Amino acid sequence: MNELNTYMNQLQKLADEKGINLREAFRKSGVQDSTYHRVNTEEFHLRQDTAQKVWNYIYETHYEKIRKEI
Repeated sequence: MNELNTYMNQLQKLADEKGINLREAFRKSGVQDSTYHRVNTEEFHLRQDTAQKVWNYIYETHYEKIRKEI
């Protein structure tokens, strides 16, 4: 049986692939630290717009690192 691929699972996978700390990505994208903890303890699931903020931050940070290396 396939496991549900939640927004949090997708964000964690992306952060791992890009070498970015997910908790830090939450904070730096403007999402409250408590949101990260509540999602990790499975008190609730992320909304799409919140997940999108963090996703965008991870991609922007990753590409900034690449640009600096060039």
